[in-house]
Amino acid sequence: MSFSPHFKLYILIFFIAQLLACKGDTSAHKSSTVKETISASDRSVADIEADKQVAELEQELVEIIKDEKLKASNEEKVVKAPVDSIAKPETPKKKPKKKRVKKEKPKITFEVSEYDFGEIIEGDTINYKFEFVNQGKVPLEILSADATCGCTRPSFPFIPIEPGDKGYIGVQYISINKEGNQKPEITVKSNGTPAVTSLLLSGFVKQKPKEEEEVQAVKLDTLVPIKSSNKGN
Repeated sequence: MSFSPHFKLYILIFFIAQLLACKGDTSAHKSSTVKETISASDRSVADIEADKQVAELEQELVEIIKDEKLKASNEEKVVKAPVDSIAKPETPKKKPKKKRVKKEKPKITFEVSEYDFGEIIEGDTINYKFEFVNQGKVPLEILSADATCGCTRPSFPFIPIEPGDKGYIGVQYISINKEGNQKPEITVKSNGTPAVTSLLLSGFVKQKPKEEEEVQAVKLDTLVPIKSSNKGN
């Protein structure tokens, strides 16, 4: 059976106290019977044994006290240990993000984005080509070309335009039933930059002369002047 250090300490103190008490009683008894001081050589065997036991108990008591002080000192060091000395769990390292590689795109550049066809007569037809060049590093594809007016008919290439090559958006403008300032717009969509491009036609459509006015003008031009006759002559 094992006992705690504190319990052992209490037991040792108790035995030391008992031995000292016994030793005191023996000395008192001897002083009453013996008048002279007993020298060290004349001490009884019992006294010598008692002194040895007391010395051993005192030595054991000193060792226990040393152990208790050492234990208390170690506990104090643990309490005062800096927080930084405590091992912290390692946080998992984040995986580096993959760099996104920019995808190359074609670049569509028009030489002219607006064409002024000037002044025309109602019913005339205008044909024009909006030329462009692919200044990118990959083929350019024209996806669509739409006009804001049914009088304007755009056309575009259906094959990819290689880098550095040219192409055009064809436009046919029919001015039937049109009059005054005209500005039809064509929207071109592609896989390039910019993705959407606006092209513009502009001009003025004059009203066509009416047929009756033309007939009257012709008749007036064909009339022969009648010479007046003088009867007295």
